[in-house]
Amino acid sequence: MLLDSKDKYHKVNFFKSLFLRIYIIIVSIISVSLFINNIITNASAEKYFLVTEIILFLNSFPLIFSGIFDSIFDKKIMKEFAFECLDIIHNTKMPKKQSKVVYVYTIHNDFMPGRLLQTMQQTYKNIEYWISDGSSNKEVINEVNEFVKKNKNVNLYRLPKESKNKADNLNTFLKNVKPQYDFLLISDADEVIHKDFVYSAIRFFYSEKNINLAYISSFNDCYHEKYLFSYATKKRETQTFYKDLFHNFKTGHFPNLYSASCLLSAKFMKDINNVFPKGNYEDFYTEALAVKKQWNSLILPITCSLYQNDQTSRHFFKRILRIYDWKIQWWKKEKPFKWHNEKYQSWFLNGLSCFFKPFYFLIAIILFSVLFYIFWNYWAIIRDQKIFLISVIVQLFCIAFYYSVSTFWWASKINKGFLNNFLYSIFTVLYSLGFVQKMIYHFVKTVFFNKYSEFGGSPKRKIDNRILRANNECLINYLLLFIYAIFLVILNTTFYYLNLINSLLYLFILLNLFFGIFFLSNFSIIILANLSCIVWDKNYDPMKFIYVKNDFLKFKKIKNEYYAKNHVSHKID
Repeated sequence: MLLDSKDKYHKVNFFKSLFLRIYIIIVSIISVSLFINNIITNASAEKYFLVTEIILFLNSFPLIFSGIFDSIFDKKIMKEFAFECLDIIHNTKMPKKQSKVVYVYTIHNDFMPGRLLQTMQQTYKNIEYWISDGSSNKEVINEVNEFVKKNKNVNLYRLPKESKNKADNLNTFLKNVKPQYDFLLISDADEVIHKDFVYSAIRFFYSEKNINLAYISSFNDCYHEKYLFSYATKKRETQTFYKDLFHNFKTGHFPNLYSASCLLSAKFMKDINNVFPKGNYEDFYTEALAVKKQWNSLILPITCSLYQNDQTSRHFFKRILRIYDWKIQWWKKEKPFKWHNEKYQSWFLNGLSCFFKPFYFLIAIILFSVLFYIFWNYWAIIRDQKIFLISVIVQLFCIAFYYSVSTFWWASKINKGFLNNFLYSIFTVLYSLGFVQKMIYHFVKTVFFNKYSEFGGSPKRKIDNRILRANNECLINYLLLFIYAIFLVILNTTFYYLNLINSLLYLFILLNLFFGIFFLSNFSIIILANLSCIVWDKNYDPMKFIYVKNDFLKFKKIKNEYYAKNHVSHKID
């Protein structure tokens, strides 16, 4: 195991999971037995509600237990993990000769010189800086040429033809330049790598605790641009990274590989033939190969890097769907069932879930229609069941408690302010609804027709282009809204005049909900497309250097406690 805190986490989490599974099995046996007894004895509706009350109360206990346990233990284990990381950073003996790091800044019409300049302020000095330019835009090419002239310590490699994707860019660079390195540092064009990241991360590769370490990814915060969508989704992105830091424990050895600020060892690169797997989602492919070859990895929490979250809703949907359809392509090709190992179960299931995501939406719609039918037809009985209603309230409270502890507590630490919380909630609902139709469409396209997303580079940042794209997308969705509206009117009119409502009530409710959800999905996309054009920060300067100001994300409290306890001077920011 990489770190003692991870060993401890796995042991405790194992016994917690074992206890919960045994408890659930016992509750399931009791529940099924009671329901079977009611069926055999032809029990009344009141007895069914009584059984439901018992089940709801019994299921409340594991929810309460998990919420309290995770909120206390996760916080404690995170502190231990951070302490171990600091121990390694300050106590690992480095070789006398500094290891060579090659930083490859890959671009495709998305050059951001301000971000690169800040990244180049690394406290680790033996770094060779390269720009690998796969751009097709002449304006960007000229901008890169001017930058290299002014910054003599930056080398330039220009691809012989436009890059297809990031993996193609990296592979072409590695094949033709053939750089000599001990460690390879890669990032996205919009990334600002923390100045101490390389200094800190490289020490883990020389620590006795980290055997067979493939790569280290940086913990990430995200900055926002001047538009409303990117501002409102900042919390979502940062919160996701913070959760993934906890996944560093929960998925065994393997967290996600983030091409944004990731340091890879030369030994690992040699093992994969110094070639990143081809595809738009090279992060996932490389991670999958590392898992398959039994390498380890780590997310480093101490140095918080910055990256840019999606600028527009269009870009957001495009990126997420590209991730899913390329995941499907990988799984169809590799058939990883052959080498599945329990050690990487969560990673395995996470990848597998891309196949079932569309079905989650469909099942949710069906369940919602069934619940709606039950409450509509049995409300007279339900409202008299006081204990049942209390049970539901308790159950919802337990879920809300667990969710608030695991999500909103982190969110409040990451980004404070009522307005930001309000915007975050609204946007979450909107892009969740908007995602329904897009996900189902992409699933059918990728699984059955083998049509995958193409690499298109970063979107333009000019407001006029944003409005043009928003208008084009809105026109398509207005048409779909019109089609769904007509279909719903015809459906409801037909059922009414043919007196089919009573005989086909389930189907009637399901169809209305199904196409109603699609209607709302298109409506949400229209709203998001227009909100993406609203300027939020008029003073935004893309050249301005950015620093992490949030003490929580900088682990400032934990660092100060560690330094005071061990009487160590601050060597990293």
